[in-house]
Amino acid sequence: AVRQFRRVAMELDRVGYTKAFQRIGERLLYHQPDDAMIAKKLATSYVVADEPHRALAKLKIAFKHTPRDLEVLGTLVDAFTLLGQPHKAVTVLTEMARQYDKSGLVHERDDCYREILTLDPDNEAAAGYVRPLSSPRVRPSRSGPPCR
Repeated sequence: AVRQFRRVAMELDRVGYTKAFQRIGERLLYHQPDDAMIAKKLATSYVVADEPHRALAKLKIAFKHTPRDLEVLGTLVDAFTLLGQPHKAVTVLTEMARQYDKSGLVHERDDCYREILTLDPDNEAAAGYVRPLSSPRVRPSRSGPPCR
């Protein structure tokens, strides 16, 4: 039965039936409460649907299993931002920047620090890593959302 729930949930997610996916995904998590992949997908769907409180419960499951997953961390930043908790988003972004730095992904790291500065313009740690965008030696950020 669990395999069938998973197959149906993935198909509903693939075709864009968000509410149906959420119902089936919730039922799947009821039977398999440690399913980090479904929890991550549900969290993302809840953030997109502007339901950050519901997303946080699912992110807790996903984070417990994959604490360094940048997609989970990015969704966590979005949820905290939607909840009006920029200080928590800054903490998660700082961790993302550390991970990018360890991997040698300097541009992504700098994007994280720029996003930190948009949430907390007085953050001295972030300001120390990136120069203002008006500086001629800084490359422009990639297209798309910063740091994700």
